[in-house]
Amino acid sequence: ACDDLAVSLGDGSVVEFGQAFVRVLRHANRRPRALSGALGVFGLDSKASCTLRVRRLLDADRTIRIRPGAWSLCGLILLGVVALPNWRAGSVAAEPDVPRVANQTEDDNQPEPVAGSDVPLARDAKQFELRVVGPDGNPVSEASVELRGDPAPTAEQIKVGKFVRGGRYGTFATSDALGRLVVELPNTPKRFNVSIRTPGYAPYWAGWSSESHRQPIPARFTAELESGWSVGGIVVDGEGKPVEGVKIRPSIQYKKRPGDLRELYGGNKLTTDAAGKWRFDSVPDSKGEVSVEISHPDFMPLRRPLTRSRFEIAPGDGPKARIPLDRGLSVVGRVTDEEGRPIAGALVRTQFLNDIRRATTDEDGNYRLVGCEPRTAKIVVSAKGRATDMQELRLDREMEPVDFQMKPGGRIRIRVLDEHDNPVPKARIFFQRWRGGRFSYFEFDHVSQFADENGVWEWN
Repeated sequence: ACDDLAVSLGDGSVVEFGQAFVRVLRHANRRPRALSGALGVFGLDSKASCTLRVRRLLDADRTIRIRPGAWSLCGLILLGVVALPNWRAGSVAAEPDVPRVANQTEDDNQPEPVAGSDVPLARDAKQFELRVVGPDGNPVSEASVELRGDPAPTAEQIKVGKFVRGGRYGTFATSDALGRLVVELPNTPKRFNVSIRTPGYAPYWAGWSSESHRQPIPARFTAELESGWSVGGIVVDGEGKPVEGVKIRPSIQYKKRPGDLRELYGGNKLTTDAAGKWRFDSVPDSKGEVSVEISHPDFMPLRRPLTRSRFEIAPGDGPKARIPLDRGLSVVGRVTDEEGRPIAGALVRTQFLNDIRRATTDEDGNYRLVGCEPRTAKIVVSAKGRATDMQELRLDREMEPVDFQMKPGGRIRIRVLDEHDNPVPKARIFFQRWRGGRFSYFEFDHVSQFADENGVWEWN
């Protein structure tokens, strides 16, 4: 029921949920103590049980059950009868008394919010006040904050602090000289998230949601940031020449508000300049290294940790350590129709983790994929009016050309209606199985997944 509820609440497909579950298992295998009990109780986190859960997630034809059955409810009630009294007693005993000072009124006795504390939002309250402080408790002025909600706050709703710009997912603003940012909330959103990423400090995340369980948005919240250090380098080719336009993606775990046990990672997407230089100024002081993903269309992607001892940038200094890139492998081939005539403009792609390599065939049907890794990969080709084709093979320097002979493609037309036979605009269409389940989504991520305003989706 838990897995089905997750599927019913999300907007992904069964394949995406299965892949997400496998990623959780891989993480749990690396750090078993960090996720102890998080995958289930009474043996539900065993290898056999997890295998069954993955298979079940991938079964698109199963009956969705988002509520526990009668036996499960009885077991849950029995567990509650035994466990909750002791749990409640322990919780009450752990709550410290707030000392009162002589000559204080009831209002005076309300404690000031400490780092990460929540003061519940009253029903008639209209504002959310964020206070950003450093590890020493001093305010962080002009801290960069992203606010996400449904909908995201507008410029007019920023009452203290400064509106910067609107973004794809939220609103960007900065705190004032006292580290304060006040936002007007005319309607309490179901979800409200605060993301803080400012140079010299590690990233911070605080989120509240009322959709899955009650998490009231506080009227005031103090985010205590961890101090950070700067990492950077100079990306060069095999001859030591700087490479411009390289994408750098650091992977940094957010510090979160108390009570939030999720593991959230993020990091700015950076680009090297003409001298091949880049820097990132928000690595937590508690971390001695940071993992980065480095990619460029002409080179093989590089994923590696950068140690503080070698790649830290001192205050007032610039990056000095060099990071060489390898050209990698090239995959060549020719794309023709069933009669051997070349197909120009066909899209040929392959994927290495998050990195997708792509090429387009010329007038003679020839293509060349560069920067490929020496490993097993899928080469996928698609073209207008032709059936998508794929070959899975091991890439190495001695491999033969990978040719494709594409067949005519069929036409699919789907119309989505509600119970009254009215069109459902923008309905989403998922591909779930292809060629016996060997399916990773990048094969079709260039295909539109949404129906039009009339509820019609077509693919030729």
